[in-house]
Amino acid sequence: MKKINIKRMIAVSGAAAFFCAGVTGCGTAVPSEVTPAGPSQETVSESVTETSEETEAAAATAGSNYGYTIESYPVFELSSESLTDGVWSDDGAGLPEHPEGLSPELSWEPVEGAQCYVIYMLDTYRYTGIDNVPPVNLLHWKVQNFTDTHLDAGADSNYLAMMPPPGETRTYDIYVIALKNPVERAKGGVRGMCPKFNEFLEDLDTDAEGNSGNIISYGYLQGRYTGK
Repeated sequence: MKKINIKRMIAVSGAAAFFCAGVTGCGTAVPSEVTPAGPSQETVSESVTETSEETEAAAATAGSNYGYTIESYPVFELSSESLTDGVWSDDGAGLPEHPEGLSPELSWEPVEGAQCYVIYMLDTYRYTGIDNVPPVNLLHWKVQNFTDTHLDAGADSNYLAMMPPPGETRTYDIYVIALKNPVERAKGGVRGMCPKFNEFLEDLDTDAEGNSGNIISYGYLQGRYTGK
């Protein structure tokens, strides 16, 4: 009689059920990613050996890997005075002294060939934790076709304050995407759920004139905030 690996069946079924439950709740399917067949052990070893310090630094700057297409692009350094030791400042939260919150301070060096930038800030609180399954995001901030490389705290009003329940910690990610040319529209609305965030990013690769290859590189920051 053919043996059946009961433990493996239970593990696979459980993961599938957990993923389906998360997607059903948002009403829109989370973008999937097809994982290609992996290289041989020998090839992997060679690849690891040849990894440059620059590539490792870029990977560390990029933070968590959600399987977004943009993660294959070069990474530039992005900094924020609103982020200290991985924690976002109270200024960005909806507290009595500033109920609407203040958009974070951001700065970066000009990217060669970039005419403008698109900025997204997301609450990834519905991240399932399953490998290669992107989070279902709540959009907190969007700036499109921005031509400078610095934003003061509170400089933009198209911002939704961080407001996790008291004692609950959530993760907030910021992406700044360098573009060769302006786009007709950066998709997504502040205060809206965007489970198709990967598609929003991919659409930036086509400029307002319909030319492809528009994305040059991106900057990334990740921080936590605990509700007061």
